[in-house]
Amino acid sequence: MPLHLRWKDSLTDHWTWWVSLILMVVPVTLLCLLMLSTVRSHQADEARDKALSVLADLDILLDHVNGSLINLQLDNSQGCSPQRRQLMQREAYGLPGIEGFLRIDAGYRLVCTSWGAVNDARPMDALQPGLGLHLSLERRIPVVERPGLLIYRWDARGVATAAVLSSAALRQLFDRIRYADEAVMIGHRDQTRPLLVEGALSSLNRQAAEAVLERNDPLVETALSPRSRLVQVRSSQDAKLSVSLIYPPATLWSVIKLERWAVFSILLLSCALTVAWVLLRRHRLEQVSHQIRLGLARQEFEAWFQPIVELKTGRWLGAEALARWRRDGQSVLSPVEFIAEAEASGQIRELTAIMAWQSCELLNRLVPQQGDCYISLNASPHALGDHSLDFADRLRRFFPALSATHLRVEMTESALDPSRRTQVRDALARLDALGCVIGIDDFGTGQAGLDYLSDLPFSFLKLDRRYVQAIGTDSIDFRLLQSIIALAQSLQLTMVAEGVETSQQADWLIAQGVSYAQGWLYGKPMPADAYYSAFLENQRAQTQRPRRVV
Repeated sequence: MPLHLRWKDSLTDHWTWWVSLILMVVPVTLLCLLMLSTVRSHQADEARDKALSVLADLDILLDHVNGSLINLQLDNSQGCSPQRRQLMQREAYGLPGIEGFLRIDAGYRLVCTSWGAVNDARPMDALQPGLGLHLSLERRIPVVERPGLLIYRWDARGVATAAVLSSAALRQLFDRIRYADEAVMIGHRDQTRPLLVEGALSSLNRQAAEAVLERNDPLVETALSPRSRLVQVRSSQDAKLSVSLIYPPATLWSVIKLERWAVFSILLLSCALTVAWVLLRRHRLEQVSHQIRLGLARQEFEAWFQPIVELKTGRWLGAEALARWRRDGQSVLSPVEFIAEAEASGQIRELTAIMAWQSCELLNRLVPQQGDCYISLNASPHALGDHSLDFADRLRRFFPALSATHLRVEMTESALDPSRRTQVRDALARLDALGCVIGIDDFGTGQAGLDYLSDLPFSFLKLDRRYVQAIGTDSIDFRLLQSIIALAQSLQLTMVAEGVETSQQADWLIAQGVSYAQGWLYGKPMPADAYYSAFLENQRAQTQRPRRVV
């Protein structure tokens, strides 16, 4: 059965936390970034299409106006004759959005308009000299006092003919983009600044946008700032003319609000995957083998020691090291709950090494008090295997004061499987060569049979508590106990009775020739410090000289 695992331990697990964080954050983040990239790409395409549309309309308009200006420049009539005004009016009627035409002499003075003659020849200081098409920066045309765009052309005589594009026509040109973009600019290379700006534009963005206007690229897409992006297209008919749109790119929050249902759906899916992962990980953490691995890493396993006594005198000769698992520094688990899984998962080798190490640390304190004391360590062939010799050698290097007899090895009979006979023989042969005392634990409960007793170097055997508890009854276990004792005596094996709890059981065992025992009658398993204190107390209580155990 899985060991109990608190939800707190499950949720604070390293892998649970990190994978849960990834499952919650990564899908939503990737979705939002993908949507942001898609929306921004769409914005750029839309801005480019709008700029191209405005540029196309502007190219067509300027072509028509330029044609009218050329026609008007062919008129050689003097001053502001009725024929000249009539020709200007006829050209204006043929061009949608053009309110009228102007004529400016070489002295930059307005001398004639399609609305009538100009008697005072007012100056037009806003115009610049030169040939070709020019767009004026003026919003309100001087003299005529009309808002709009002034388009003018100089001829070889130094006389300029100009057209006034109405503000209504300008609004119609920009209506389709006014509410979607931050600003629109029309640039001409013969002007030092953008010729027309619609919409709000910060001074910093305007300077950056004006710098881009100097480039000759047919298409420019660039970020002016984190909150402003520019798309500029240049006319194929007049390379000096360009149209630029400056628009605020979509933000992550605006995209989330726009696509909130998609974000909510992926967030819901992420939550479901996270919950599934937490439950799966918890199931994994509840497996005993995994918890043992964590316990070994956290050094939660420790050796407890149950005294082994001489039955006739009650003198403590040593102890059996029993594994205990102190989980989270609180609950203590007995071997019944984890030894079988440790065997199956191969972690018993590391656990045995921990028990041996802690046993040797205790022996370092006990041997100076009683030289013939020992600690009996449970081990299986699977735990030692080919490493038994190296294992014993390492212990000897770190604890040079100890002899091989101070640390005894008990093989459980259930581990002496005939299918692993070669492995068992090799492991025990290595330990025997080092001088270790080897015995069989829980004798009578396994499948070893008498064959192992005949050719393996066992020096003692332990009578299982199941048979000791049968003392004084008429059960089959009691008869088997008598037979096991007779067998051990005939083979000259030392016997240790486990599970002795009453004085009647101890007296019967003494009468049968059993010399040693362990059980609650003499002491329960206890931590190393508690055992050391109790061992010294037992020494003080003894009045006779201890005898060495063979």
